[in-house]
Amino acid sequence: MKARKNWIAKVDSHLRLYISICTAIGVFFILGDLQKASIHWMASWLAFSGMFLFLSWMTIFKCHPKELHKIAEKQDSGRSLIMILILLASLVSMIAIILFYKTSAEMKGIELTTHILLTIFSAIFAWWLVHTTFTFKYAHLYYAVGEEKEGRRVFGGLDFPDENTPDYLDFCYFSFVLGTTFQVSDVNITARHIRRIALLHGLLSFFFNTIILALSINIIAGLIQK
Repeated sequence: MKARKNWIAKVDSHLRLYISICTAIGVFFILGDLQKASIHWMASWLAFSGMFLFLSWMTIFKCHPKELHKIAEKQDSGRSLIMILILLASLVSMIAIILFYKTSAEMKGIELTTHILLTIFSAIFAWWLVHTTFTFKYAHLYYAVGEEKEGRRVFGGLDFPDENTPDYLDFCYFSFVLGTTFQVSDVNITARHIRRIALLHGLLSFFFNTIILALSINIIAGLIQK
C-alpha cells in the first residue's frame, strides 16, 4: 500500500514530461475550433505546465530526505531538456503577452476577462516552472558529489546550515530565493559548477521578472484603467 502511495513521488523527469505533453495535446484537440487561437494555445500551455508542476510538486512533497539521493538524478531533466523547458516557458509567456496586446482591443466582457486570466496564469506558471526545474537541478548536483568537511558530509557544493540531509523543500527554498532576489541567502555555494548554474538561474530570473512579468502587468493595468 505504501508503495502505491509513493509511486508518484518516484516518477522520473522523462515520464513526467511525456504525461504533461499528452495532457496538453488532449486539451488542444478537445478545444478544437471552439476557441480563438490565442486562447486555444494558452489553454494547451496551461495544461502542460499545470500537469508538469502537479507531478513535480507531488514528488517534492512526498519524497523522503533519505530517498532523495537515490532518485535525484532521475528527477533532473538534464542539461538539454532544462534549457528547452526554460526557453519554452519564456517563449510561451512572450507569445501570450504579444497575442493579448494585439487582440485585447477586439475583446469585451467575458472573453476579455478570460484572456486576461489566461495571460496572467501563463506567465505565473512559466515563472513557477523555471524555478521548479532548477530545484531538481540543484538537488541532482548536490547529491552527485560529496566530501568530508569538518567532520560532516558535505554534498555537491551547497552548504545548508545545520542540515546534513536536506529535502526537496530545502532546494526549493534555495531556488526560489535565488529566483526572486537574484542572490543566495543563508545557503552557501561551495562549488564552481553550482555557482555557474546559479549565475544562469539569476540571469534568467532577472529577464523573466523585469521583462515578461513587468510587461504583462503594465498591459493588464492599462486595460483595467480604460
